[in-house]
Amino acid sequence: MKHKQYSTQTEKIKRITPETLVIGVDIASQKHCARGFNFRKMELGPQLYFQNDLAGFRTFIKWLERLTKANNCLDVIVGMEPTGHYYFALDHYLKEKGIEVVLVNPRDVKRQWEVENNASIKSDPRDAGIIGKLLTDGRYSPSIRYEGVKAELREVIKTRDMLIEEKTRLVNQIHQWLSTYFPEYRQVFKTGIGKWLITLLKEAPTPAEIARLKPDGIHRLMQTCRRSMSRSKVNKLYELARQSIGIQAGVQEAKERLKMLLKRLEQNQDDLRKKEKKIKTLTEQIKEAKLLTDITGIGNLTAATFLTEVGDIDQYETPKQIEKLAGLTLTSKSSGNKKGRGHISKMGRKKLRTVLYHIALTLSSKNDAFKKLYHYYKDIRKKPGTKALIKLCCKLIRVLFTILKKGEPFDPEKMLADIRWPENMTPGYSLS
Repeated sequence: MKHKQYSTQTEKIKRITPETLVIGVDIASQKHCARGFNFRKMELGPQLYFQNDLAGFRTFIKWLERLTKANNCLDVIVGMEPTGHYYFALDHYLKEKGIEVVLVNPRDVKRQWEVENNASIKSDPRDAGIIGKLLTDGRYSPSIRYEGVKAELREVIKTRDMLIEEKTRLVNQIHQWLSTYFPEYRQVFKTGIGKWLITLLKEAPTPAEIARLKPDGIHRLMQTCRRSMSRSKVNKLYELARQSIGIQAGVQEAKERLKMLLKRLEQNQDDLRKKEKKIKTLTEQIKEAKLLTDITGIGNLTAATFLTEVGDIDQYETPKQIEKLAGLTLTSKSSGNKKGRGHISKMGRKKLRTVLYHIALTLSSKNDAFKKLYHYYKDIRKKPGTKALIKLCCKLIRVLFTILKKGEPFDPEKMLADIRWPENMTPGYSLS
């Protein structure tokens, strides 16, 4: 069952009617706590502790049914904190039952707890109560559901992100090893851990072993790579290895550790290639993805990440909802004559915000229409570079929302026609 997503807090408050049963659930690893309220924040019935398993979920459903019947409620809304991963199972189970599930910002829960509780007493029932009351104030956001290919794609992207983090750790550990045993390596290998360096480390990891190869041996070794190293670099590498200040103590065990790191890095790179290939295959199965990848500057990975972070576009009524989801809505602090500087709230999905920023950054240099729009914000509206990109992100959201909703391809002329150009300029102007 699809539930409407509300674009304003007023609409969220109106969603809680006198016939609505509001449930706040404090999530834990093994046992959850739930409390029920009406639209006036009055508690309805006793609290409930239930286990994080099927029997516990069934107990929770029966408890909901009793409260609904006893208080003549017509519908139910369940809110919880998205802290950790423990809420996933309950969230999925309730959605399968057709019950609306929403999420409450942990920061709002913490602040409300500080307001309501002078004493430093924190408990599961108190947190469940605070979550339920925040729902009646309209302080919640949708819990996005993923199904089919999008659910699979989301998991593959998570795996890829994990592999990227692992690769960063491995590369840093290899750099640390080299800085200890061959600190001069950066004078030759300036681009990081590439094919040349990996090939060399497999055959001759220490400066002494590199020096024993002599320049001819080093050159022959590098010829096994796709692109051979120049003679000048080979000679420089040989001289650096011959005069290296790297330590020699414990070098045998250190070589074993390096061998292990290189093996893991190669496996990591192989896994990354497989996952990126799978992302491309799955993305091509999503009809809406073609509309995004047809835009110059948007690739399979960025299109897939955007679609899996946003979920089903039909659950949104306005692009403003996606802006809020990404934390791109403007906020500022003003008082009296003092006017605060506006900035984005960042109260949303960091990954969605990041991918939108990366897409906007790419489009501003590779897509002619978005390039003109970026220069319009930057040079005509006098926005600093970062703020111009944020404006471009918001425009991008509106463009993507429209083409996904209508199923129509991107029209650059239509996008530029919405801009209020100066009288002496047209949408096709070019900046020197």
